[in-house]
Amino acid sequence: MSALSKFARAATQQLTFRYLFALGIIALGLGSILLQSYSVYQKHYVIRVNLAVRQGMLSQRIGLLAHHLAGSSPGNERRRMRRELLSAIDAMRLGHEALVTGEIDGEPLASTPSTVEDLYFRSPAYLDERVRTFLEQAGKLARLSDAQFPVSDSELSAFHPFAIATILNDLDAVTREFEIADEGSGRSHVISEGLKIVGILLVLVFIALVILRPMVRRLQIEVIEHKKLSAAVEQSPVSVIITDTAGRIEYVNPKFTRLTGYSAEEVVGKNPRVLHSGVQSEEFYRQLWDTITAGKVWRGEFCNKKKNGELYWESASISSVKDPEGGITHYLAVKEDITERKRAEEALRKSEAKYRLITETASDVIITINEESEILFVNRAAENIFGYTIEEMLGQSLTMLMPNLLNRRPESAGKQYLSNGRKRSAWAAVERSGLHKSGKELFLEVSFNEFEEDGRRYFTGILRDISQQKTAEAEILRTQKLESLGILACGLAHDFNNFLTIILMNISSARLTAKKNSKIQEVLKAAERAIDRAKAITRQLSTFTRGGKTRKDTVYLTPLLKESVKFALHGTRVLPEFHIEDDLSPVHIDSGQINQVINNLVINAMQAMPQGGRLMISASNVTFKGKVPPGPLKTEKYVEVDVQDAGVGILPEIIGKIFDPYVTSKKEGTGLGLFSCFSILNQHQGWIKVKSELGQGSTFTFYLPAISEPAPAES
Repeated sequence: MSALSKFARAATQQLTFRYLFALGIIALGLGSILLQSYSVYQKHYVIRVNLAVRQGMLSQRIGLLAHHLAGSSPGNERRRMRRELLSAIDAMRLGHEALVTGEIDGEPLASTPSTVEDLYFRSPAYLDERVRTFLEQAGKLARLSDAQFPVSDSELSAFHPFAIATILNDLDAVTREFEIADEGSGRSHVISEGLKIVGILLVLVFIALVILRPMVRRLQIEVIEHKKLSAAVEQSPVSVIITDTAGRIEYVNPKFTRLTGYSAEEVVGKNPRVLHSGVQSEEFYRQLWDTITAGKVWRGEFCNKKKNGELYWESASISSVKDPEGGITHYLAVKEDITERKRAEEALRKSEAKYRLITETASDVIITINEESEILFVNRAAENIFGYTIEEMLGQSLTMLMPNLLNRRPESAGKQYLSNGRKRSAWAAVERSGLHKSGKELFLEVSFNEFEEDGRRYFTGILRDISQQKTAEAEILRTQKLESLGILACGLAHDFNNFLTIILMNISSARLTAKKNSKIQEVLKAAERAIDRAKAITRQLSTFTRGGKTRKDTVYLTPLLKESVKFALHGTRVLPEFHIEDDLSPVHIDSGQINQVINNLVINAMQAMPQGGRLMISASNVTFKGKVPPGPLKTEKYVEVDVQDAGVGILPEIIGKIFDPYVTSKKEGTGLGLFSCFSILNQHQGWIKVKSELGQGSTFTFYLPAISEPAPAES
């Protein structure tokens, strides 16, 4: 190329650069003007939308503070509640005036849209009037003196969540109308200004094309070559290798040298197999070579080795370069380093496997639902807790497992999840009821949180079955109640027994003075029998109270169990069937009282089977180590005794209070038999429970603490 040609080329390039630079400066200036003009509209839009959203948040805060103030204690707490409530009222009043007047801190905003004016002044809702009334009522509440407390429900009606929800809905409507109005005006402004700038740019581009067209034609081929070699190859973020048809390397770009550690001089003339790591087989490379020699494109992944011996992964695309006649002259390989991606994929795979293992082995239910409460994922624990298979639960509504989840107040978290598109909330250890497939009610501890994916909201929760815990709490409460009742019963039994003794002595004296075989003798005998029965009841009352005397010994339960059962069933049509472990642990008990427990349970079973039948008596050692024991049991080892009949069963409406005093399903029962069983076992640090089904029979199970020391031989 001649010096003149070089000079002309340099001059043309310099002129082109200067002209394009000036054109860019003009375009930048015009764009900044457009941006500044649009920012004014955007600022007004943001201010008004933020005001409307802030008003909704302030109305919620005022409602919450009003309820806190109504329930606050006199003194510092009430004064603090007043200050916070007055502060929130002032803030909401200022925001309301700004929305109505269209002016904030002396700065006027664009004219209020007519639709917003309708919402504030001309709609049936009269938002302006309701907001002012709401603030006035809040102010009255804040200014109440201590003498005017407590506050009645009617005075708090304006702060009910339903009343506040109507204001929130109207404020959301105001926000949407502001958005529509501002979007329309902003768009028209941007379009008008943008058209002007586009017109100016088109004129400038036309002038540039007329002047630069001859030069562009002359430099077109050189620019294309320069871009191909410089931009597409030298500055490429991926490795580029060009080989001849024999596979010898003719060119590598800088990215290749930085990645592999080899310089261009070290690899030019060599085969790419210098990078082989041995991970891929010879068959892998043979298929690659067959593909590219056939003129096709090969795509795949390599595990190669750097100069320092470090392994790395590449995603490669290898194709052939052909001459005008279609013959292959070179091969081109474009390869991207995917080492970090492979590591991330491996880490993700391990993480997924770990969390999948945690999810599947968790004893709590892990569940994911969408906005429509549709179950998208649930782990295996749900099958054990709810009784459904995973296939039966997927795609169903969460209300199938928790029917009462959403039947709560509108302000509950469940409603917020499904109706509030702007506010993010979560549940943490909230107690809710669940429903087993069999219809049995469950007690659940529920924790939920929200996440977003692809613009949609989802909710993942943990459901813990606390039914046993609730049952234990109920039994502890029952025990505490019965202990209190026992103290009272003990005193009453003692006093009553004294009175009965005096009455019995007088009746005995009267019998001595009465004539033998007279009618008065029969009446007095009947009175003595009635007093004896009354004294027996007082002895029962004394037994299950703290005043009852006990004499505990270490014994083996098997002889006592068999003897008590056989004695109670003697002469009846009920046959006992024993299933007792040979190595049953000894227990520390009052044999007389435990005999009374066994006797009461066996008599109840016998009365439940008037036509006779078999009574199953089972006894075994149980351990609750690492498990939640039933009821209030605390130690680990117990002796468990089951008394199972095939009788009529217990009515569902009384089974929950069957161990309460004076509760019975028999016409002539006193309702103290099972009550005394419960009290005696409670004094022995044991427990009793029942399971019954109408028409199928009942099973009474009681527990006594097992001890490690052996019982005396005579026991």
